[in-house]
Amino acid sequence: MTKYSIEALADALRPEVKTFGIDVVNVLPSPFISRYFEKAIIGIPWGNQGGPYEIYKDNIRRYLQSFMANGAFRAMSAEHVAEVVLKAATTEHPRTRYYVGALSRLAPIARSVAPDRLVDAYMRWRIPES
Repeated sequence: MTKYSIEALADALRPEVKTFGIDVVNVLPSPFISRYFEKAIIGIPWGNQGGPYEIYKDNIRRYLQSFMANGAFRAMSAEHVAEVVLKAATTEHPRTRYYVGALSRLAPIARSVAPDRLVDAYMRWRIPES
């Protein structure tokens, strides 16, 4: 949700700051391997042992770890993403979006044709609530 919110914010901000000579660019990477991922997993407030979210949070952790495992979904290196960020930042006329990796290109297409309830059911299957 956070990534989508930032993408929408960038789209709204782009025309507002264009008159000041500022280009707002979205870099939309597929999954990539970085040290941040493990820190993010550790940083999730797991607490609430025995509470209603304990199993769900554990399932989220397992899902994220399998999703980001080396080679899963062709996860790429952070350096590859950084190269695209550098290109977007230094090109004279940047595109509004830079899709990095196959999944970042295919996911919006798949999402546009998949009904919301199907996506919801898939996510409940991948991250069970109990």
